[in-house]
Amino acid sequence: MDKKSVKNAFEKVHGNESSEAKESALALDVPINLVGTEEEKNRLTKITNRMTKSSFGKDTLEIAAEAGYSICFVDGLPGLGVCDRHEKTISLGSSFNDDMLVMALSHEARHAGQFIREPWLDDIEHDSLKAQIMVSRAIEADAQSVSCMVCWELMQQGDRDVYGNFRSVNRLISRRFEKELRKKDANIGKAMTEAFEGWYDNDQLKSAYEEIYYVDRLSAICRDGYGAELKMDRNLTGKELVDKVCFAGKDVIYFTGDPKMLESGSFLDVNDKTMSYFKRFMKERKEKYGLDADKTLEEIPLRDNRYDAYSKNKENHSSDEFKERQKNARTKIDERKDDRRNAREKLRARSAIKAQASR
Repeated sequence: MDKKSVKNAFEKVHGNESSEAKESALALDVPINLVGTEEEKNRLTKITNRMTKSSFGKDTLEIAAEAGYSICFVDGLPGLGVCDRHEKTISLGSSFNDDMLVMALSHEARHAGQFIREPWLDDIEHDSLKAQIMVSRAIEADAQSVSCMVCWELMQQGDRDVYGNFRSVNRLISRRFEKELRKKDANIGKAMTEAFEGWYDNDQLKSAYEEIYYVDRLSAICRDGYGAELKMDRNLTGKELVDKVCFAGKDVIYFTGDPKMLESGSFLDVNDKTMSYFKRFMKERKEKYGLDADKTLEEIPLRDNRYDAYSKNKENHSSDEFKERQKNARTKIDERKDDRRNAREKLRARSAIKAQASR
């Protein structure tokens, strides 16, 4: 669908809105559907229009718009944003400032583009453990690389605060990105590759994603009785993954490194807690469904946990003080899970209302 068709479709959907709503919608630089009150739509318009001042940001948002994605605010969202490919919705946390939300929108809109380009990227339950790790990390690393590029381009346009926010929360990524751009023979593809690889330098972040992507996800699948469907016989190479994820245009891949590295070392390693869960999961899977263990487990290295927030005080794990901190941490994790569950329920309720209104 070309841009003109998207615009016509957008205007058709909003044909029965008030003149004030039309004016707000037509002020968008990229005609993407905005959902919410007039006040929310006006704020979303300002956020999206700031993002489109970046050429990379505009391209990223146009891809999401052409695929029919909508953008909305969600109160109480535990993070900055979330992209739901099934509902085709990008939700932003309304409590965060606009600088942070421009950064978040560039990240979440990139996820939309990833899933449009290759839907199975969001279907990792059917991949081998090795493939699950490779995919889930690559889509996050790529989304951050793109977000870094968008925020950098905005800074070049004079909108410095967005990149300032990105740099403050992603120092390992921005440091490598900027170092490449300071070179005399600086190359944008290399800079984005450095940003991509910089995501993997953060062991604490990797541990957090291991909890969400693997431990929580696989636990829920087994608990709900879908363990027998996990054949885990789908593998992929680093080259196949890069070609699907690291795109800068329809046929352009920005990644300049060796894709093979995504299959080993710090790009693939997990902490001891995750590894213990993987082994226990395989044992339960065998006992419950008679399925053999995933052989790729043997290829996954164990990470040195010296700099991991969970394990850096491992020698003191038996102390009463540590146990109390661990108890408090578990309480906070449970609270965040409740927040995520409530946010999902709000999204479902919003979708139901939207579906009912369209009948």
